[in-house]
Amino acid sequence: MGAGLRGPMWSRYVATGLAGFHVVELFQATMNIHLFDALRSEPGKGHRVASLVRVVTLSVWNFFELIICFGILYASPWACLTGASSRWDAFYFSAITQFTIGYGDIVPIGWTRAVVMVQTGIGFLFALFALSRMISLLPKVDAIFKAPPGEDAAKSPKDESGR
Repeated sequence: MGAGLRGPMWSRYVATGLAGFHVVELFQATMNIHLFDALRSEPGKGHRVASLVRVVTLSVWNFFELIICFGILYASPWACLTGASSRWDAFYFSAITQFTIGYGDIVPIGWTRAVVMVQTGIGFLFALFALSRMISLLPKVDAIFKAPPGEDAAKSPKDESGR
């Protein structure tokens, strides 16, 4: 009875559970790298353990990954979205929520409202972290544009002299 055209019901419960777990994992890993990276840097060296370019790239990737994970949660068998006509509308609703647009054509009811608040908060933090890391890259970009022709922008005269 549960194995119709949409697949067995247990597979949707497993997918929902994995998506929920992945949201928690993404949030924990991102908080760890953004908040505690400075504590893990080597004293006196002035550099961080995680590469800024890598962190910015992963932050943007994780932002979109969250849209997919929350879309799976909204498409779960027990989610309540008024105005949704198919499971794909759950992914549309997730993207609209993550980008804080909120057209109002699909409305969460019941416990799904709490999930929307969690997604909005996590999405805001991910956008904030990605923006802060992009801003921290600006001095490197500025150094590249100000470097004299023929000189490697990654090395400064201070690095070559040993000071």
